[in-house]
Amino acid sequence: MSVIAKGRATMRTVSEKRRQVFKHALGKPQAMAWPEADQETQSGIVDMLCTALGPVGMYFAESRRASKRLAHRKRRAVRSANNRNSKKEPPVKPSERFPTTIDNYESVMAGKDLLAHIVLGINGTTRMLERQARSGLSVPESERIALVVVCKGDVDPQMIAHFPGLAHTAHAAANGNSRESTKSGDGGLRLVGVGKGAEQKLANA
Repeated sequence: MSVIAKGRATMRTVSEKRRQVFKHALGKPQAMAWPEADQETQSGIVDMLCTALGPVGMYFAESRRASKRLAHRKRRAVRSANNRNSKKEPPVKPSERFPTTIDNYESVMAGKDLLAHIVLGINGTTRMLERQARSGLSVPESERIALVVVCKGDVDPQMIAHFPGLAHTAHAAANGNSRESTKSGDGGLRLVGVGKGAEQKLANA
């Protein structure tokens, strides 16, 4: 018993005497600071986005229901094909995917149209910014990104650390690399980082 107790004490003593290890990491010289926005401004932006993206949420929800309807219809068609005496189900036409009888049909279609003007996700947004930074003025004005909203408080900082520099480069390229346009902040691209909880709020919109 005494040997075991002594062994435990020795292990505890060793663990307590372990020194803390400090790792030195150099900052990235090309890293840029995020634009600052107070909490009220961030909340206002998120609320406006939730309102504007409401039809997109309706479209996604109806798309999921439509996929279930199509899957059910395909299962019925397979059962009908196995029964020679039954009549086969006609194929579903693309126009029947969202019948005009569904609730909020106009809002659903508006959400579908709105998707052509927005980009979702880190990878998709990064690709669009890289295209704008690379092509500059050759990108049609209607296809240039005007606003990038990043859920900064809900995402690993390393995954979004490239956005400030990339957004600045894309903005400068779209304005012909003019120093005046990048300093004045008039027009062009805007980058906003919003706080914790914004990602879930936008997802529920």
